[in-house]
Amino acid sequence: MKKQILLMLMGTVMISGAALATGEGVQNQVSLTEIAQKVQDIQAHKKEMRKEMKENFVKKLGLTEEQQEKASAIHQKSKAEMEDIKKQMKDLRQKADTIRENNKKEFESILTEDQKKTLEQIKTERKSKMKHHKKRMHKGMKNKVED
Repeated sequence: MKKQILLMLMGTVMISGAALATGEGVQNQVSLTEIAQKVQDIQAHKKEMRKEMKENFVKKLGLTEEQQEKASAIHQKSKAEMEDIKKQMKDLRQKADTIRENNKKEFESILTEDQKKTLEQIKTERKSKMKHHKKRMHKGMKNKVED
């Protein structure tokens, strides 16, 4: 969820920058503010939903105050442990990305100019297929939600 919000904001900043360069800045600055507000609204809604879920969980289990305090301590302990693991995973993803990028560059260095052109065509075709596939998947998920 955090990645999606970050990507939305990054995209908005890039669009706003392009709009400023073309003289459409004032209109897009308003939309940037609106998007930032929507992000805050989504975060607040998410926080409220977590709170409601916790309250329902506590109620269904019939936890005492003491049990709730112990459960909270357990949760906080595991949360701290998970943060370290998440950081390690992020570092590993960055390392893997670097390896993939180096592999790509090294592979492309052995190709002829004609092969490089063919490779670019293949990449373009794949992007197009993936875009089409994502649209179909999104449409399918949207239809499931509406059912």
